[in-house]
Amino acid sequence: MKYIGTILAAYIILFVLDIMQKRNHKTTKSLNNFSIRTVSDVSFICAIGALFVLVVFIWGFWSEPENFCSKRYLMIIILFSIIWFGVTFCGMIAPLKGVWEIKVEEDNITVIKMFIFRVSA
Repeated sequence: MKYIGTILAAYIILFVLDIMQKRNHKTTKSLNNFSIRTVSDVSFICAIGALFVLVVFIWGFWSEPENFCSKRYLMIIILFSIIWFGVTFCGMIAPLKGVWEIKVEEDNITVIKMFIFRVSA
């Protein structure tokens, strides 16, 4: 029975990946002027990751509030949550215009990283 569940899960994952590839494959009419951005699936995955960690924190507080709020665990939790939510926030805003993008205009290629860093080649 486990094998059937594993095979079914593998087919579902492959089906979802196939749909994502077909949806994200876009053709351009001009090879002189175009831009490449991060796919919107990255923001969806980061939002799920942030929500998962938030649920784990709420569950930890709900199940054992005295251990969860002790100074030793609280410092680790605060540090981890700042790092985790910072990374997931950057991932959630990645598909927006000008965040992570590669622009091609004739012979000029510009790489934009997090609004600030612009590298032209």
